[in-house]
This record gives sequence, structure tokens and C-alpha cells, in this order.
Amino acid sequence: MSWESEFQAGAGVDPGALALFSASLVALAILLFVGWVGVTQYQSWRAGRQPAYHAFRSLLVATLLAMLIGFYVRP
Repeated sequence: MSWESEFQAGAGVDPGALALFSASLVALAILLFVGWVGVTQYQSWRAGRQPAYHAFRSLLVATLLAMLIGFYVRP
């Protein structure tokens, strides 16, 4: 008996489906984080608390971080 069939019998879920679900949750969290960074940086730029360059740089760093995490978290 293989570990996949034992896992499916014990958990009731296919290991591939669980991996896809976990990767989807991580992707959703990262996309929400990038959206939150974008909105907060835009608001602080519009209020005059920081220049546009710093807002763009923060959003770029968050996007690159999301791409890096997305590369390593794959189902």
C-alpha cells in the first residue's frame, strides 16, 4: 500500500487536491497583501505623506516578494 492511498484513506482527501488547496490559500493571502500595500501606498501618496517614488517602490517590492513566494509555493 502506498503512502498516497493511506493518506487518502485517513484524511479523505487526495494529496494533490490538498496541495492545490494549500497553494491557493497562500496565493490568495499574497494577492490580498499586495492589494493592501497598493491601497495604503496610494492613500499615503494622495495625502502627501510620501513621494510617488516611495509608493511605487513599496508596491514593486511587494509584487516581487509575491512573485518569489509564488515561485516556491506550487502544488
